[in-house]
Amino acid sequence: MVPLEQVRTMDGLALFKGLLEGRLPAPPLSRVLGFKVTEVEFGRAMTDKTGPVRAEGKVINVGSRIATSEARLADGSGKLLAHGTTTCRIFPI
Repeated sequence: MVPLEQVRTMDGLALFKGLLEGRLPAPPLSRVLGFKVTEVEFGRAMTDKTGPVRAEGKVINVGSRIATSEARLADGSGKLLAHGTTTCRIFPI
């Protein structure tokens, strides 16, 4: 796990790029489940001046074995700050 002191000195992009490039270890749950970051791109920077942000997530499709979804993060004026998508495998419980 990445020490908290190190994380505090990094911005989010540097943290995820470190995970992606293997310079930083994956979180324990990611290792157990075999998850990995596959792509990271620069978006808009957020600072304390950004103000309130709104996160929205929606399911795009749910099949019997696979589901896809997307998430968006926007500032108070609606400007897109970040966007993400995922495809998940559905397992019976």
